[in-house]
Amino acid sequence: MSRPIIGVTGPASYRRSPAWLATRIALRRVGARPIRLPPHGDPARVKELDGVVVGGGADVHPSLFGQPILAHAPSYDHARDRFELAVLELAWADRVPVLAICRGMQLMNVSFGGTLDQDVWQGVEGDTRNTAFAKHPARIDDPSLLHSVVRRHRILVNRIHRQAVADVGEGLRISAWGLADVPQALEPMDDDAPWWLGVQWHPEYLFGRIAHQRLFRRLRDAAARRRESRSASPDEALATFERMEHP
Repeated sequence: MSRPIIGVTGPASYRRSPAWLATRIALRRVGARPIRLPPHGDPARVKELDGVVVGGGADVHPSLFGQPILAHAPSYDHARDRFELAVLELAWADRVPVLAICRGMQLMNVSFGGTLDQDVWQGVEGDTRNTAFAKHPARIDDPSLLHSVVRRHRILVNRIHRQAVADVGEGLRISAWGLADVPQALEPMDDDAPWWLGVQWHPEYLFGRIAHQRLFRRLRDAAARRRESRSASPDEALATFERMEHP
């Protein structure tokens, strides 16, 4: 059986970015075939994929969740915001499996009508430093999709973010918490929903740890099941996205 094709979103110029390279390696190591989804592409093509990773990056613009700018970010990416919100909407409608990472989890919440805290660490006591290493504990709800994936009640995660989920979107639930009860994972409440899981940390940088590897492996499993149920040729889908990458 050929490998499921999983699209990975990111900024327009992320071919050499550490997040893209790490995610690409993580997906390849679990037997998936990663394809870039740049924000200048057609979001409707997500329906041709077996799965999607909505990656990390710039802060989500506050206008998308009905707030003025309260904490100035180094930059916003309006084109990527629009593209990824469309990808999420179409992926949900077509039941495409999704792993949403950091900004991706935040945008997942916004896509269901939720809001974000624009500067979640302001006034929080404790270790609020950002780090790519697994130094911060998160506690995981049981039962939950996340618990069934990582098989742990506590996990050490990294932290590379300032925004965080505030009001939870309709039909979603928080399934892990970190320092000051900052949400660390997000998933649908309905057991019959598509395989969707958002994590606030960056598991692509922690792929050597088995619990984080399981996130990509379970996404691969869900993507493989989707492809088995579809009639489209994976080679045709791959050719479509390669043309999109190299117009």
